[in-house]
Amino acid sequence: MHRGSRHQRIFEDDGDRREFLARLAEMPSRHGIRLHAYALMSNHYHVLVECPDGGISNAMKDLNSGYAQWFNWRHSYDGHLFRGRFRSILIGDDSYLVEVARYIHRNSVQAGTVARPVEDPWSSHLSYVTGSTRRWLHTDRVLSYFAGDRQRFAAFVDARDSIKARAVLEAIDSRRVAVGSRSFLTRLAGATGHAHPPSCTTGRLIPFDVMNLAERPASNARTKAALMAAARRQGASYRAIADAFEVSQASTVRSSVCRIERRAKADPAVEQEIAEATRPSEG
Repeated sequence: MHRGSRHQRIFEDDGDRREFLARLAEMPSRHGIRLHAYALMSNHYHVLVECPDGGISNAMKDLNSGYAQWFNWRHSYDGHLFRGRFRSILIGDDSYLVEVARYIHRNSVQAGTVARPVEDPWSSHLSYVTGSTRRWLHTDRVLSYFAGDRQRFAAFVDARDSIKARAVLEAIDSRRVAVGSRSFLTRLAGATGHAHPPSCTTGRLIPFDVMNLAERPASNARTKAALMAAARRQGASYRAIADAFEVSQASTVRSSVCRIERRAKADPAVEQEIAEATRPSEG
């Protein structure tokens, strides 16, 4: 994200917004980035980008400096438009990707400019919901969590916050530079010697349904194993389950699932516990 200097407006009208989006559209081809989401506010903007080859600093410098020069020319202004360097939060685990997309798409709702995300014409949410995607906007990765169902994604963005959403907000409010699972942050902090490390790697895709199961309370090992078994029955891979439940090895998940499935064959109560875990969570 990037804010205007002294919180000043960076968009005076829709003409400014259209120009900014035109420049944003050039970033994938110019810098090899993938753009997953965006939102334009009055005095700041948010973008969710992936940089397979690095180079985020050059891409953002190109976007911000070029737009700032054009903006000052158009409005006969001078001086700095943006405040210092852009702010970035590194997403270390793919399970947090959809939460960051939700945060970006709900920005105008939180600001009080619209009642629902779908009413905002200057975010990528409409492209996700209607399917009228721009060629330079990559919606497939986020929608993969919802099996490509755009209405499920819309309901997710409209719904109340989840545990991971609160983690994203905490990272933004506390000015942390990375967000992800405890295991990811611990590994990265140990590798860099920083409490909140300044770099990250790309995580794996975790289906939305598996994320929901992982966020349910598990008071003991049996309940946790039942939730993992429910995820496996829904077709999730052991690796995806391990990432969602923050288990380091997929083989550990496989052993736990196999053990509880054997118990389920002999004990109807265990079978019922797994079956109940597949039902939608209340509230």
